[in-house]
Amino acid sequence: MYKADKNFSLPKNKGALVWKFLDFAKFISLLETNSLYFARADQFNDPYEGLQARLNGSAGNTKNIYINCWHQNECESAAMWDLYIKSNEGIAIQSSVAKLCGSFNDCDHEVYIGRTKYIESLTEKLPNTNPLGSYLYKRKSFAHELEIRAIINLKNKNKPQAMGIFIPINSNLLIEKIYVAPTAEKWIFELVKRLVEKYQLDKEVIKSSLLDDPII
Repeated sequence: MYKADKNFSLPKNKGALVWKFLDFAKFISLLETNSLYFARADQFNDPYEGLQARLNGSAGNTKNIYINCWHQNECESAAMWDLYIKSNEGIAIQSSVAKLCGSFNDCDHEVYIGRTKYIESLTEKLPNTNPLGSYLYKRKSFAHELEIRAIINLKNKNKPQAMGIFIPINSNLLIEKIYVAPTAEKWIFELVKRLVEKYQLDKEVIKSSLLDDPII
């Protein structure tokens, strides 16, 4: 379940919006399994992930650390569509900080959630007493991501861990709205609506209008 920690800061406004951008397969997986995919920390492209913890030997085994990333923004982001969705079948889940935290209530793992901080150097000592907190620091080059991260440590696990794990969530609580990519064809939008009905989610499905012609 969600574990509050003073070293994992969140926006004061717990109603602040967060977004998860998914390809179609991962969206289906979320509906089918009521779970979110957490990627192992060493699977991220950034070689600086958790650098301080790795240098200090504390929570530094990236094969035990799993992360699920969200984008904090009060409006839909065109940049995030371009960055994370590589086809016209992308989906964005709109939620809030409070609902993200609450959605892990039935999870057996301790889930830490915090806002990522973007700094110049990751080699200097960080102001954080929780070793997992080092996974909340990234270089300023990534500041456009505006990430809020959910982090799990599979501590005391000596055997090699999977590249990703599925963590149970309350999808009905988590999801506020569902956006379909601005480049999606109408049939994809209609398919998403039917899937939402099939899985008995009473959620609004919105076709993104970011690329709509304002003259038409």
